[in-house]
Amino acid sequence: MIITLIVIVKLIVFYNNLKIIEMHSEEDPSLIRTLKGHKESIMTLDLHPTCRYVASAGMDNIILLWDLTKQAPPNKLLGHKVLLS
Repeated sequence: MIITLIVIVKLIVFYNNLKIIEMHSEEDPSLIRTLKGHKESIMTLDLHPTCRYVASAGMDNIILLWDLTKQAPPNKLLGHKVLLS
């Protein structure tokens, strides 16, 4: 299993080849939120400087844009023909 760790503004974000994004507080390591939506492994993600949005790109050639202020499903950007990274 590949796990990548990003620490931004007291928010710890893990993503892995299990198609899951996990968010933890830097002050309290308990799980805050799990984001699921990719059908294949996640290749990369980026967190907006305000910590409101997360964009993730997977081997499924889909970019998901998550609004962390809502519990709604992510916006999907489809139609990519090449691997995103």
